[in-house]
Amino acid sequence: MARRTALEADQTRLTIMCAAVQMFCSAGYARTTLEEIARLAGVTRGAVYWHFESKQRLLESVCHDAVEALEEAFSTESPSSPLQAMVATAEALFRTVVGQGDALNISALLFKWGRQGGSDIIRDQRIALSVRLRNHAGGCLEHAVAARLLPAGTNILTAAFAYEAYVFGIVESWLFEPSFDLAAQAGELAGKAVGLVGALQWHVANQ
Repeated sequence: MARRTALEADQTRLTIMCAAVQMFCSAGYARTTLEEIARLAGVTRGAVYWHFESKQRLLESVCHDAVEALEEAFSTESPSSPLQAMVATAEALFRTVVGQGDALNISALLFKWGRQGGSDIIRDQRIALSVRLRNHAGGCLEHAVAARLLPAGTNILTAAFAYEAYVFGIVESWLFEPSFDLAAQAGELAGKAVGLVGALQWHVANQ
C-alpha cells in the first residue's frame, strides 16, 4: 500500500508540473495562479501546496526538469571526432525540442516565454543552459585544435559563442515560427553548426 501511495504521489506531482508548464506557456508566469494549475491538473489547490509550497517553487521544479531534459543532449554518444561531437549535440538538442509529450512546452518555457512575466527564475535557467552549451562546445573545440582539426590560432571563446548562438537561434526561430520541419532537418542543420565555426576561422584569418 505504501508503495502504491508513493507512486500515486509521484504521478500527481508530475501531473501538476505538466499543467503548470501548459499554463506558464499560455498565460505567462505572472498571470498564472495556482488555482488555475490545480483546475487543469484535476487536483485540489491543497494538493498543489502539498507538493510545492509556492508558485515560485513549482516554477523552479519545472525549469529544473526542462534544463535537465535539454542537457541530456550533452551526454549523447558521439563519434570520436570532437567536431562530430558538436554536430551530435546540436542534433540531439533539435530532436529533444520537437520530441513527444511535454518536450515542446518545456522548451518553449525556456526559449519562447523566458521574458514573459519577468521571471528571473526562467531567465537564470536559460542563461545557465547557454553557458553549459558554450562550455561543452569550448571543450570540443580545444580537443579539435589539439588534434589539428582546427588551426592552432582558433579563438575558442568566439567560436563557442558562435556555435551556441547558432544552435539556440535555430531553436528559438522554430519555436516562434515553425515554418520549417526541424525534425526532418535536424541532421542537416546540426552539420552546418560546425561549418559555421570553420567559416568563422577563415574570416578571422583573412581579415
